[in-house]
Amino acid sequence: VRDAWAPIHGDLQGTANTVFYNYLKKYPSNQDKFETLKGHPLDEVKDTANFKLIAGRIFTIFDNCVKNVGNDKGFQKVIADMTGP
Repeated sequence: VRDAWAPIHGDLQGTANTVFYNYLKKYPSNQDKFETLKGHPLDEVKDTANFKLIAGRIFTIFDNCVKNVGNDKGFQKVIADMTGP
């Protein structure tokens, strides 16, 4: 898993932006789940700091999951941090 993730980790933000954009393009109704993106054309928000912040946060969670593969306590902490108290 880590070897497959290595190229993504190398350009985490760039990959996050591209994948998040393609995801919202394929499933446009999901854009409305993000209040700051809701009601705005995707192509107008894809290069904004807010879009990049959201994409980066999502991929940071993925990155932390991959870093903790095989470390049950670390992985559980990532999930607990993501879901809140």
